[in-house]
Amino acid sequence: MKMYTLFAGAALLLSGIVFAQTPPVAGGGCTPAAHTFCVLTTADSGTGSLRQAILDANTANGDNTIGFNISTDPVTPTPQTITLASQLPAIDANGNMKSLVIDGYSQPGSVLNTNTPDQGGLNTKLMIEIVGGGTYGFFYNCCGNTYFLTLTFQGLNIHDLLYPIAGQTYAFKPYAQFNIYGCFIGTKIDGTALSAASSQQGIRIEYDSAQIGGIQPWQRNLISGNGYAGVAAGAPNATVIIEGNLIGTDITGTLAIPNSSPGLNLSGNLPGLRVGCAGAGCTASGHPSRNVISGNSAYGMLMSDSTYPGYTYGGAQIKGNYIGTDWTGTKPLPNGTNANTNSCPNYCGGIQIQGGASGPALIIGGFNAGEANLIAHNNGPGIWAHDNGYPNISASFDNQANVIHNNGGTDIAFTENGWIPNDAGDADTGANNKQNYPVIQSASVSGTPGNLTLNVTYSVDSATTNSTYPLRIDFYVDVDEGSGEFLVSDTYTSASAQALRTVSLLLLPDVQTLAGFVASATDVNGYTSEFSPSYVFDRIFADRFEGH
Repeated sequence: MKMYTLFAGAALLLSGIVFAQTPPVAGGGCTPAAHTFCVLTTADSGTGSLRQAILDANTANGDNTIGFNISTDPVTPTPQTITLASQLPAIDANGNMKSLVIDGYSQPGSVLNTNTPDQGGLNTKLMIEIVGGGTYGFFYNCCGNTYFLTLTFQGLNIHDLLYPIAGQTYAFKPYAQFNIYGCFIGTKIDGTALSAASSQQGIRIEYDSAQIGGIQPWQRNLISGNGYAGVAAGAPNATVIIEGNLIGTDITGTLAIPNSSPGLNLSGNLPGLRVGCAGAGCTASGHPSRNVISGNSAYGMLMSDSTYPGYTYGGAQIKGNYIGTDWTGTKPLPNGTNANTNSCPNYCGGIQIQGGASGPALIIGGFNAGEANLIAHNNGPGIWAHDNGYPNISASFDNQANVIHNNGGTDIAFTENGWIPNDAGDADTGANNKQNYPVIQSASVSGTPGNLTLNVTYSVDSATTNSTYPLRIDFYVDVDEGSGEFLVSDTYTSASAQALRTVSLLLLPDVQTLAGFVASATDVNGYTSEFSPSYVFDRIFADRFEGH
């Protein structure tokens, strides 16, 4: 009998780095000033329009703000819709602006979100809706300006535009810093699904840096219902941080509003990418950096490098997220919602990694408190390293302490055909060099609850010529032959290569009982294996080909 351990997010402490930032004043209106330009009408153009405010800001040097004060009932304010007839003017096409804040929160009636990811969905109330018939929304057109430009978009609902918010499309300098806070991108202004799917492309950042969401509740975005990825980023050497968002869900974090491709499409050279938490922020109260990346039509995340030399996703961080569940971490909200079409399972699941150039392995999760991701219930593999036809190790990842279970096909995959058995000596090649998994010969548990020891005999059939030793062997609670809570690691040295090793390992203090476990092997390069068949005490349980 398989062991199912329901701990949801109890073992996960997931958050981000705390930094001080003063929240905006919601509903405060707008007073014109030397560097403050007010939107006073929903008209597409002319005095008091959004279009004119951008034109005016572009000619004003220094730090500028565009606020909103469109006339509405002061007792019962109603949302105001700006329908664009044509593309908005490029931001800072010729001026010497240093920064621009476009503050939808200023519109009377706006309310900041107060919920942390631990407290559920969003209680944001937006009052500015910007729509258009397939044209561009806000975009940065470098390089008339002298300064590194900071662009902040907050408190806006944007849908049915070609790109609602877009960075530059060429590698001109100076780059810009995009901050996107408290916006609803691709949904109705109330955070529910549009009556017809939006054709817009979501947020696009190609060369600039970006902070999308944040650790303060008011900064959390809803990015759902877009016609392509919720966020597409391919920023060479830029810093892109995505934290605290709902991506592919409704405002409650319990229902799917799919982005029609991946929730996140992150490609190119991404050493400065962070999705989720980092450092001490992973244990902060409320887990403010956690993204919920669920309900998307294809995979939750697509990570891809490039065939160009030196382009790699090595150095990126993906930590502390829920991928494939609702905000609680206890209920399925799978990515791969188009699972009945021919695109699945090939293009569905939690995280898919595609590679064309050799580079450092992508680190997913981490062994410090709160760094593990929960990747569960997706209609496709939890993590799939898809080498995309390129040889050897082009799509590589290091799975560190993640909770990965109940995904379609298999939880960790190197092929669309599902789990693959070990080969003699580990001579096969491909993603992660198709690292062989540990084979458990025998195991027992001794000690008392909270002070348990795992006594295990295992081997890894990987020749020293085919894997870079020593191997890190990670043991996890078994959940449906995938991983539950991380238990402990062992080191399998070259002296033990392909031989049985017997070891007694003290488990973490919070482990009270243990009925079964799985294991994985990771070599020095960070190439992680699939999970071993489940070991349930008194017998081995392995039914990989029975619909897992």
